[in-house]
Amino acid sequence: MSVAILVRTAALLAAFTAPAGAASIQASQPGAAEARAFVQSFYGWYLSRPDEHREDEVLARTQDFEPRLLQDLGKVWNEHLEPGDGLDFDVFTACQEVPKQFLPGAVALKNGRATVAIRAVAPGFADPWPAFDLELEAKDGRWRIYDIHYHDTKTGLRRLLAKILRNGAQARQP
Repeated sequence: MSVAILVRTAALLAAFTAPAGAASIQASQPGAAEARAFVQSFYGWYLSRPDEHREDEVLARTQDFEPRLLQDLGKVWNEHLEPGDGLDFDVFTACQEVPKQFLPGAVALKNGRATVAIRAVAPGFADPWPAFDLELEAKDGRWRIYDIHYHDTKTGLRRLLAKILRNGAQARQP
């Protein structure tokens, strides 16, 4: 038997004896490069939108968000809260004055999630500064936003939304 036939036979045996779906599972997990590309694409889109329509357009981009996060964000945006009880900043930029660009930095991958360090670039500043960490989760071979961890408040968007919704529900009780 020639070496070429042995190599082909071994390849066929490996293909037929591998656990079902093993190749597709590995191929469907996006990596650090895809996480950076997702961040660049999302912020390229987000920063190009007019302020007055951003919330509705974000809520329509279901493929880019973990469903519960998007649901809670929509509830908070649509609730008629007293001033100071809601969100007084842009949750995706972590500021009131939006920088001109956001850059993905270091990416940490763990258990189907990616944490991407986001740096902001603004006119008048020499260097980008650390703004927040964007936590992504892998779903159907692509990344989507799971949470945003703000450096200045040491909290995440999910926790902040839960607190606002809990406080709003308590305020409505007689």
